[in-house]
Amino acid sequence: MIAFVQPFGLGEPGGGARILRSLVAGAPAPCVVVRTAPWPAAERPGPLEVRLARRPAFGRLEGTRLAPWLAHVDTWQGERFQHRLAALCRARGVRVLHAIPHGPEFWHSFVVARRLGLGYALSVHDDLPYNLPNIPYLAWAMDRLGDVWREADARFVISEAMGEAYTQRYGARPYRVVTDGLTRVAHAPRVRPGGGLSVYLMGSIHISYEANFRALFKALGQMRRQGRDARMVTRGGFPFETREGGVPLEVRPWGSEADVQADLDEADLLYLPLPFEARHASFVRYSLATKMVTYLGSGLPVVYHGPERAAAGRLLARHDAALLATDPGPGALVRALAAPEPDRQRVAGHALDLADRRFRLVDQRRTFWDAMVALLGGPDPAPGPPGRSLAPAAP
Repeated sequence: MIAFVQPFGLGEPGGGARILRSLVAGAPAPCVVVRTAPWPAAERPGPLEVRLARRPAFGRLEGTRLAPWLAHVDTWQGERFQHRLAALCRARGVRVLHAIPHGPEFWHSFVVARRLGLGYALSVHDDLPYNLPNIPYLAWAMDRLGDVWREADARFVISEAMGEAYTQRYGARPYRVVTDGLTRVAHAPRVRPGGGLSVYLMGSIHISYEANFRALFKALGQMRRQGRDARMVTRGGFPFETREGGVPLEVRPWGSEADVQADLDEADLLYLPLPFEARHASFVRYSLATKMVTYLGSGLPVVYHGPERAAAGRLLARHDAALLATDPGPGALVRALAAPEPDRQRVAGHALDLADRRFRLVDQRRTFWDAMVALLGGPDPAPGPPGRSLAPAAP
């Protein structure tokens, strides 16, 4: 059996859960998903999930300025969590632990794997400074992430940029690129002629996107003044008060894959923002949003609004797979939104080619599970070296 250990469960929003769902759904071996977040999930856990909170929850305090300091409890509770995770592994007959470094459980899992003689796989979706902003033990966690990168039995990264960065930072080790995947890719570009301009964004909207949306609404407002019927549709909420330019905004609730496909049938352009501010560099430099993968396979033109050197920006530019707005102001967005039909056809066609070659779900699953099944083929679990314990070594 394989145990997947991370703060989120299968039914939660966000790219990490989306990738996990797609991989577990195609699992060739028994799995259990261990959700470690202190707070309860909004969704009821599925049959593959167990909750093993890494520390107690503190109710409303979790949403206050005290939240980063509450994280100190992660270090105090570290050994206790390790013992509980080890007991679960013994009870379930776990042979391989897989962890995602969104919190300290990646280290707890590694300690347990080495103590019990289990295989250990690491999947890196985002850099730790993004996942643990203002957390007092960030430097401690970064140090241990280097240990785990060097000593893991298998490594997965969400992008080549992430793999290259971790190779430079922590040392050269083999890794595989695994992200979200597509079960279907449109047969041809879907570029709609006419004066309408419905811009669509699906999924989570990070708080760091606020400046992007302010520029987008200014650009759409300018286009409305030029006679274009420009509007914005989001699926999954909208956390900002931005309403500049009198642009109509429709906010649709979280929905199913079928809901998203229906949304895509109505859209003219797909919006992919990333923040420009230097303080968000650890977020944009290496990660690829899962919504980008869905966008590439839709057949619709993508408008990328983010830094030129971001992993997504470099990928899309290299393959000419999006209309690029790599300046934070509204002017670059107006040019991208007003691109003529031949340009939209070209980038949508290139996006489909990229989706077909790089982001088919069958290929993502094969890359992932070939490595994981190889770890399952190792010797029977046996007690191993004690490893480094979390609590005594924490600052």
